[in-house]
Amino acid sequence: MKKINKSNFENIRRSSLDLLVIPVNNSINHHLIEHKHDFYEIVYISKGSGLHTVAKKQYPMLAGDIYLMAPDESHSFQTDTALEYINIIFKETLFDDKTWGVLTKMTGLEILHSKNNKKALHKLALTPIHAKKIIDLTNTIRHEQRQKELGWQLVATEACINILITISRAWISFGHKRPHEYLQTGPISKALVLIHDNWNIELSVKNLAKEVHLSQNYFGEQFKDTLGLTPQQYINKLRIDHARLLLEENNLSISAIAEATGYEDNSYFSRVFKKICGLSPQAYKKMLLTAE
Repeated sequence: MKKINKSNFENIRRSSLDLLVIPVNNSINHHLIEHKHDFYEIVYISKGSGLHTVAKKQYPMLAGDIYLMAPDESHSFQTDTALEYINIIFKETLFDDKTWGVLTKMTGLEILHSKNNKKALHKLALTPIHAKKIIDLTNTIRHEQRQKELGWQLVATEACINILITISRAWISFGHKRPHEYLQTGPISKALVLIHDNWNIELSVKNLAKEVHLSQNYFGEQFKDTLGLTPQQYINKLRIDHARLLLEENNLSISAIAEATGYEDNSYFSRVFKKICGLSPQAYKKMLLTAE
């Protein structure tokens, strides 16, 4: 197994802070050979698509996906299109023991304390609101490390902590957990319980609003203010995230996956999938089959 010794990655060893953000813009086809590092790595895909292999598991890689990898976990990727992504690399020594202890207990961050946890998923598809927050935080880190004004190490470290918290909160919303356990009580929390308990059967925004005793318009406004998506966008994203997992892990037909994720009409399922993922479910499956 090769360990990459790129100059960018060497910067973390020379830095006075065990943290580095590296934007990467490849205008041509890109192939990164299988390798591993001695630090944690977060990769956010901002543009393009391809195939990412992490710890021998293959993930079709789409814009909006984020990956979290532990030290000494092998990974590689290949793409037939231009690819833009942001690398966030850090070491455990960036944080004090108390902070690290809190982070390792957060939902979705299991890989921080269980490097050999084979059940830990490395990929999550972010919502635009979560993606924007992470991009803003990476820009903060880069700015602080360039300017090096008084207290820059603290600001950069806090931004990295907030990146990990944002990933955890995204996992709570879309990592197939029950998000109401982490939210304050109220109509939106109740609606999330209903959605996550019934995501693969027919759900109407009108009925959800009725169940939480709000008008449909006001419910939609409150839901979007809280989660950054309309109720229907949230339901569709939840279903398509499940569909991606089924496409990655099973040999089910597209029609079977559509039915399993709450879509009676295959054509409508394909349209929603393409709108969210940028390619059809057939093309998504083909990416995996081509790599085998």
